[in-house]
Amino acid sequence: RSDFDIYRSLEEARVSSVVAHALSVERTRRNELFARLAQAEADRLAQSEAARLAQGELRIKEQELQSAGAEMGLAFITRDQAVEDAKEARKAEAAAKLEAHAL
Repeated sequence: RSDFDIYRSLEEARVSSVVAHALSVERTRRNELFARLAQAEADRLAQSEAARLAQGELRIKEQELQSAGAEMGLAFITRDQAVEDAKEARKAEAAAKLEAHAL
């Protein structure tokens, strides 16, 4: 009977050890999954922030492009006005020459 009690105690210890090992493995797996989940969330947040920054940069580039377009428009207007001013100056010069010859 004593041998049976020893055998039974050893068997219970073995089962307890197997159960403890299985629980340890599951706890490790759970911790690994939590770590992977946390990393995935951090990656998602980083990608979201990168996308937000890229959108901000795009808005700035669009504004710069609009400003450049407006500046080009003003440059064309200024050029056209200079051409008109030059025409008027030539007309005035021609009129002055005609008047000078008429005297």
